[in-house]
Amino acid sequence: MLLMCLVTACSARTDSAAAKSDTVGAAPQAVVGRAVPVSIVVDSAVTTEPGAAATGPSYEADLVALVIPDGGASAAVTLAPGDTTDITNYQAQGWWLGRDDTSPRQRWRFAADFARFTSGVAVLRLDTLLVRDQQDPPFHSALADSVAVGGLRTVERLATTCRVVGHRTDDRIIGLVRDSTPERWMTPRLAWFVDTTRSRFRRIRPDSLACWLAPNPD
Repeated sequence: MLLMCLVTACSARTDSAAAKSDTVGAAPQAVVGRAVPVSIVVDSAVTTEPGAAATGPSYEADLVALVIPDGGASAAVTLAPGDTTDITNYQAQGWWLGRDDTSPRQRWRFAADFARFTSGVAVLRLDTLLVRDQQDPPFHSALADSVAVGGLRTVERLATTCRVVGHRTDDRIIGLVRDSTPERWMTPRLAWFVDTTRSRFRRIRPDSLACWLAPNPD
């Protein structure tokens, strides 16, 4: 199937989940930004896992301070025709996040995934449960948000093991690292944060972040 993506960033919530506050405040929907290739720089991030927890009011305030204000509209990002067949530089991953441990159903609230295509386009998707407090299956979910960026360098990869420097990893942070070298902490070039109050991605400043690629990130 020929996949054509014209993704700018979408957010559609009609259930009561959008009205319930979790931890971080939100602003209107973030817009898509086009990645601009830059030279690889020497990392200054700490290379060992820190001990501070990535939870609590102080941590959330630090995270909010990294959020990039929403800007104006930008051009849509389109996949190349060969992106559905050319996997020479393809990367993809999916993961669960936002578990509600206080709910008897013990269900994850969100499922996130991304695909990084050979043409240099990356598409991030966020799905969420339609009924947050549902106790019994079937549990239905829907697309809550999506973001696309283009112009990725050949060696750039998306990393899902990221943290604010000085804290433990936070599964709500995704970073675009400038090097495909695995098992090394790197400062990302671009980064996103999953805002669980509005079920959407938000751009955050990468200078205070560190991301780690798995040995086999593809």
